Amino acid sequence: MRKGVLLLIGFFSIVVVNSQQEQIDSLEVLLKNEKDISNKVILIDHLTDLYASSQEAELYVKSALGLIEKTDDKTKCVAYNNAYDYYIGVADFKKSQIFKRKE
Repeated sequence: MRKGVLLLIGFFSIVVVNSQQEQIDSLEVLLKNEKDISNKVILIDHLTDLYASSQEAELYVKSALGLIEKTDDKTKCVAYNNAYDYYIGVADFKKSQIFKRKE
């Protein structure tokens, strides 16, 4: 019984990881082809959520922050909130507070 449960958990873990990678791949294709900065920031937000606290997530956070200089306040808020969430997730509370204040 225990062995069967472990096999089932292993199977679902593989399915979830493959599904997550497919989502990442799809979002990266959309991001590459997107022209609108607001939509890019939203796509980056989703990618950062999928990458969680990995190095790739930080790269996406920084790229979104680089895009928002000439955008509306709503887009800036999405990017700042994304940066805040990332830095909270990696326990960099000093940086997270910088972005929380900008929201």
